Amino acid sequence: MTPPLRLALHRDSDGTGELSGEVHVNGFSGVGAAWFKVDEIANFGKTLTKSYPLLPAKTYELKGGYWNSASPGAIEHIHLGLWFYAVGSMGKVSCRVQLANQLETASPAPEYAITVELRTEYEQLKQFGLALVALAEGKGNEAVLLATGA
Repeated sequence: MTPPLRLALHRDSDGTGELSGEVHVNGFSGVGAAWFKVDEIANFGKTLTKSYPLLPAKTYELKGGYWNSASPGAIEHIHLGLWFYAVGSMGKVSCRVQLANQLETASPAPEYAITVELRTEYEQLKQFGLALVALAEGKGNEAVLLATGA
């Protein structure tokens, strides 16, 4: 069985890397990739390993794509985005995954995009965070998020 979410990192020598993701769930699938600072990926992974419980007022997200040149810090098109948040009071976690594929065309907008919600639990969230840290440190090949539902 294919895990619903898989991420791989293709490192560059300048401390950045292209994080590519693929999602397969209930007949929906998609791919996307964005460039990140490797430290940003490691820090996000560390945050996920220590985030029990997820706080409603805190944002647990990692996103990259085309940034808006006219408005620094604002992202124009997300090509890879992950958002984690608590669902209910029974220890369930949801992960919204947004992936887009940018073809080389005249339009800056993504050609294909998918957004899915994955249900998971805190232990899977912790394991995913550890895998992201290992990926950023060059000690792993991929980070996989296991889901309990979609």
